[in-house]
Amino acid sequence: MKTPGFEPLSRLLRGDAARVRRVLEVFARCTGEDLQQLDRAWASRDWATIGALTHKMKSGCLQIGETSAAEGLASIEREVSAGSADDTLGRIFATTRDELDGVMMRVIAYLAYPDEAGEA
Repeated sequence: MKTPGFEPLSRLLRGDAARVRRVLEVFARCTGEDLQQLDRAWASRDWATIGALTHKMKSGCLQIGETSAAEGLASIEREVSAGSADDTLGRIFATTRDELDGVMMRVIAYLAYPDEAGEA
């Protein structure tokens, strides 16, 4: 039995559980790598990399139905594009980063359950 969630992705893929699993596996791998890069970019205040990564990750979050994380990423992208590097951006980043950790936990929890073929 699957954990709840990812209904928008399931609808997009017409309920094909194997395809949902593959997309979430790719999301987990790519987003995990992107989060590491994002953390390094944030630590070094590499605004160009932060802008590029938030734009990329926003699309992935929207694809799987994680709109709150996508909205936070869009806010970071807007602030960086506007040249804002103040406390507001720091708060948005911290909140969004926490949300992204939650997204990753939900994806990993989903993938931990076997699919209809019995594969985890």
